[in-house]
Amino acid sequence: MEEGRHALGVQEGGLLVKRTRLNPISKKRRAALPARSAVIREVHERDQHCQFIAALWNPEAGWEEGDLVGVPTRCSGPLDVHEIVRRSQNSKAWLDPDLCVLLCRRHHQVVSENPKLGHMLGLVKWSWE
Repeated sequence: MEEGRHALGVQEGGLLVKRTRLNPISKKRRAALPARSAVIREVHERDQHCQFIAALWNPEAGWEEGDLVGVPTRCSGPLDVHEIVRRSQNSKAWLDPDLCVLLCRRHHQVVSENPKLGHMLGLVKWSWE
């Protein structure tokens, strides 16, 4: 076997083995965390409460009676910052306070599990918008 192959993590059988632990967060993402903390503070100061009900009663929401069957109207849980545009659609969206709203944990889950409802309420945007 060649001299440097063991240093690269290649064993006798030709299998690659990672000998160091995986980083739970990249250096690039870790460098952006202070900016994310500032966004979270700004959204909390701006919104101060769950925005789901305000979006629900917005006359421009465009929902009909049957659209809201089973949707909880009471808030519960801590407040989370919800990104209107997914990170997979725009990698910088999580650092833009204009693309974030404050939702309680319950409504955050509802919007995440029902993107069509979230879009109808203006809490989700599609990639082509």
